[in-house]
Amino acid sequence: MLTTEQYAASIVEKYHVVADAGSASHRAADKVIPLVKQWGKQYLLGITLSGAYAQNTAVSLSSDVDVLIALNPVPNMEMKGSFWGLFEYLTDHDLRPHARNVSIQLEIKGHKVDLIPACRDRESSGNGLFNKRAGTAVHTDLAQHVHLVGNSGRQQEICAVKIWRERSGLDFPSL
Repeated sequence: MLTTEQYAASIVEKYHVVADAGSASHRAADKVIPLVKQWGKQYLLGITLSGAYAQNTAVSLSSDVDVLIALNPVPNMEMKGSFWGLFEYLTDHDLRPHARNVSIQLEIKGHKVDLIPACRDRESSGNGLFNKRAGTAVHTDLAQHVHLVGNSGRQQEICAVKIWRERSGLDFPSL
């Protein structure tokens, strides 16, 4: 008979997304990157795997891989315009995007890829993101998030909470 700890570990293992350069999730992200480069043009600073994927806390129930799209601020355009501009661009390319809180989700070869357009904040080391729910830009430091969660030693517990949240249909922010 399984102990509680063994059962919890088996559930996390079932839904955990392995963060590896050769993984199917990584390859799915690689498929959309050329299109993102076309969209971002001269404003594109870089594209980085980020979020839960980089933190080793991604679960297949929500998103397989997060892709941070770092942009220079576009003249006369707020972050909201960049977010919806990318959404429209992806729609025009028949990718059927889905707007989430701060990302745009695509399904590529059965994997959920979250694109996170962000402007580098000139006044700090952080990023400006558009929060669809609030309808405004929010400032955060995604690199710091990856560092703190990645070094917390709590990835298994974070995955378990994410699995519970998704399977229970609960609506609360990402961890």
